[in-house]
Amino acid sequence: MGLFFWNGMSIRLYITVILLVALLPAAAHSSGSEVVVDNIVVSGNKITDKSVIIREMRHRVGEHFMPELLAYERDRIYSLGLFNRVDIHHSVNEDRATIFVDVHERWYIFPVPVFGVKDRDWSKLYYGLGVVHYNFRGRNEKLWGGFALGYDPWISTLYSNPAIFGSEDLFFETQFIYTRTENRSVLYEEELRNFKETRYIFDVTHGKRLSIFTTLAFSLGYRSINASEFIPGHIKSPGGTDNYMIGSVAFKFDTRDIIEYPMYGTFLHAAVSKSGFGKSHVDHFRTLLDARRFVPISDRLSIAGRVYTSVAGGRSLPHYSHMFIGYEEKIRGHFRDIYEGENVFLSSLEARFRLLGPKYFEWKNALAPEFSMLRYGINLALFGDLGTTWYRDEAIHNLKPVKGFGAGIHLLLPYSGVLRIEYAFDESFDGEFIIDLFVMF
Repeated sequence: MGLFFWNGMSIRLYITVILLVALLPAAAHSSGSEVVVDNIVVSGNKITDKSVIIREMRHRVGEHFMPELLAYERDRIYSLGLFNRVDIHHSVNEDRATIFVDVHERWYIFPVPVFGVKDRDWSKLYYGLGVVHYNFRGRNEKLWGGFALGYDPWISTLYSNPAIFGSEDLFFETQFIYTRTENRSVLYEEELRNFKETRYIFDVTHGKRLSIFTTLAFSLGYRSINASEFIPGHIKSPGGTDNYMIGSVAFKFDTRDIIEYPMYGTFLHAAVSKSGFGKSHVDHFRTLLDARRFVPISDRLSIAGRVYTSVAGGRSLPHYSHMFIGYEEKIRGHFRDIYEGENVFLSSLEARFRLLGPKYFEWKNALAPEFSMLRYGINLALFGDLGTTWYRDEAIHNLKPVKGFGAGIHLLLPYSGVLRIEYAFDESFDGEFIIDLFVMF
């Protein structure tokens, strides 16, 4: 993989590689036999409603039984984030099959200390306190409330319900966030301006699950953004505070096996948002596309590819609506470099090799049974990243993307944690160590 970057791979060639990965055939599922599912038996779910588990399965009572799907369904149920372990087995009696799903539930409610790093930068620590319930009423509803001090202090609340009004197809989410953030734009670095932004964010999302893999969502929100120093262009309103509505529509298609560290499946997220309605000083829109493909080559090896882009239109953007590489999105090899623009393009290619696991450690002396079954594993990875940002007045063919490549070890931790320890090179073969939480994509 390093040779590609050595020879200066262009965006065009890199996109071609990603598209080839996307077109590779995934493991095929047969159309099934004449055996029919007679019953689905769920056990171990002391709190979780049975319907939450079954809705993640492709099998339905009365439909054809496909045993080759069971491992995939096990991973889908585990990806709910509600269980430490999921086991599936079956029995067949003539032309009737019974599927047995056994789960080991996690601890769902945590009055937890809040501690973390902002923008994957360990110098940006925050700390606080929060209360979260991952499985309110046993129906995979999420409740959250908390605050943090330190870097970019915030207060936030969230409620999420994947099956509102008793319907398995309609979902709802609402959140409120107050945050006081450091300036993220690099446009003012030469002027040594270090102002802060105060943001109030409120969103309501309502959507429909079109199928087990597909959702369509509509969101309406409110933003109030103020800077401690008024800078024309950064804040659009002459009064110094931008108050505006934002609406969006989003489509998702997701067949990934395990969300925390996918090895199989496809993820597609396409969205359009509009900021500012009526006589608002803020008036622009943004499109987003995030496409990911995970193709298993063998039981242990998978090739993962991603293409991500976000493009803005309408009137000129306030600087706080710019896109960045170097904060949430990173280029390994340029992990601590910041790139800013109105638009962004990112692409990644990664080979993931399962070295160990996933395995389970049974902690017999755990303080609670929800912590007695701990999942872990070790993966190795080779990767290459490429990306760029640009403004609307720049010609795309003149852009020079930044690139990086390297290798790492990925530790799969209990409760869906992932710790990545990697070494990456840039185009000049200057190297850097990276210690990061969660999978890149």
